[in-house]
Amino acid sequence: MSIIKKYLCVCITLLTSQLFAEESTANGESSLKKGTTEILIETKQVEEKPSPEEKNAFVLQVPEKEGKMIEEIIVTMGTNNVLALGFKKGHLKSLGKKLKGVGPLQFLGYIFTNPKLKKQMQVIYKSTVKWKGFINGVIPGLKRDSTSDNFYKNLLGFSTLLKLDYESLREKAEKQQWDGFVIYIMNNTNV
Repeated sequence: MSIIKKYLCVCITLLTSQLFAEESTANGESSLKKGTTEILIETKQVEEKPSPEEKNAFVLQVPEKEGKMIEEIIVTMGTNNVLALGFKKGHLKSLGKKLKGVGPLQFLGYIFTNPKLKKQMQVIYKSTVKWKGFINGVIPGLKRDSTSDNFYKNLLGFSTLLKLDYESLREKAEKQQWDGFVIYIMNNTNV
């Protein structure tokens, strides 16, 4: 899958002088008529490259209320040990359910544009249990959204916003390597 959209471009060429058109006669034979305008229609598949405006089409839009919930989830996971998180699991899951309207790129963008949250993500990553809990919560949304028509266009804007290599993210997304996708973002953002 790629961001390149294919569409039909109709190229019309007008040929006006000394062209011949076929004309049927009464007996079914064809004759040629001089001086007729002929229109040739050629269809081509054209690759659409995103314009600079489309490149930045991704806008990080997380409402304040949802932003506070994201912060609570990440800070709680980063600052508590695994045992304490076991007692907070229900609360964290309920916060996660309230974030269903926040897409995964918005969610990750909010985290990795915030230095405090990025630092907590590095702590979460160092704990296999915490990381597994985090990544298992993010993967379903990434899988779902990656099948939409706008995902790669948004991914291009997302990579521009976070100053990441789009091709590296696209490759991981196409291969459904979501763990590596998030690790790449975490290791390559400079906030």
